[in-house]
Amino acid sequence: MRDEWLAGLREAGRVAGKWVALPRWPASAQSLALVARDGTPIHGVRLAGPEDAVCTVVVVHGVTNSSRTPPMFRFALQVSSWAHVVTIDLRGHGASGGRSSLGALEHLDVAAAGAAARAAAT
Repeated sequence: MRDEWLAGLREAGRVAGKWVALPRWPASAQSLALVARDGTPIHGVRLAGPEDAVCTVVVVHGVTNSSRTPPMFRFALQVSSWAHVVTIDLRGHGASGGRSSLGALEHLDVAAAGAAARAAAT
C-alpha cells in the first residue's frame, strides 16, 4: 500500500513539475476561449505581431505537444516578430477540453482557430 502511495506521489510530482516548468505567455498575449463546431472547448492564445503585420498565422502543435511545450512556444514567439499569431491546444491537449481523436476531428479545432484569426483581422 505504501509503495503504491509513493508511486502515485512521484507521478503527481512529475506531472506538476512538467506544468510548472512550461513557459508562460507574455502579458500582452490574449487568451482565447474558442468552441469547435462539435462543441468542444478549445483554448487558444493570440499574440499580436508588429503594427505593420499583414497576416495572421495559425500555429498548431503535433500529437504529443501543446501550444506551451518549449519548441511550439518558441516557434509561436518567433513568428509573432513578423506576423500576428493564433495558437491553440488541440482537443485533449493542454488547456483544451475533449479527448484527442488522433486526427479525425482536430480539423474542427483548426477551423475555430482560423475563424478567430479572421475575426481579429477585421
